[in-house]
Amino acid sequence: MSIATGLETLVDQTISVITNDGRNIVGVLKGFDQATNIILDESHERVYSTKEGVQQLVLGLYIIRGDNISVVGELDEELDAHLDLSSLRAHPLKPMTCPYLLIALSVDVEAEIMANTNPNPSQLLPSELIDRCIGSKIWVIMKGDKELVGTLRGFDVYINMVLEDVTEYEITAEGRRITKLDQILLNGNCHSGSWWFP
Repeated sequence: MSIATGLETLVDQTISVITNDGRNIVGVLKGFDQATNIILDESHERVYSTKEGVQQLVLGLYIIRGDNISVVGELDEELDAHLDLSSLRAHPLKPMTCPYLLIALSVDVEAEIMANTNPNPSQLLPSELIDRCIGSKIWVIMKGDKELVGTLRGFDVYINMVLEDVTEYEITAEGRRITKLDQILLNGNCHSGSWWFP
């Protein structure tokens, strides 16, 4: 069975995705393309810790780049509902060396895109979704300790992005350093996640 055939059977089902950097993203599979880029709706990230219960960070509508997916599996919602995640302790998953891209959209953008999208979920392409967000302010998490906030002006098939009016945040031993940039070109292999602001 091909990957596409396997994903087709999971459309509109809740799945769990483990990315190459060790993140666990749970959401409803809404679409995918030939590169196994996937779209999740109603998604959240589960952050594991040995010191406290599992944190669930709400993400909303998300795109995960296919070459950055380690594992995709169907989630047993009935069993999952009986888990007390707040008392569950576990070591965080270890990252692999491959970069990945996650993109989350604001609720307003998400509602507009889903209302104007082909009703066949497997026809919803990640590049189509990103294209509809050009002109929106986004927050990009880079591999390492940098984050960028700026306006998306364009992208290509490799998810290289051009941002304008950029603020760069870097976490250092001394604290958070802030740098302003007029424009930046981001390599698609270097960013970890992107969130669209409403």
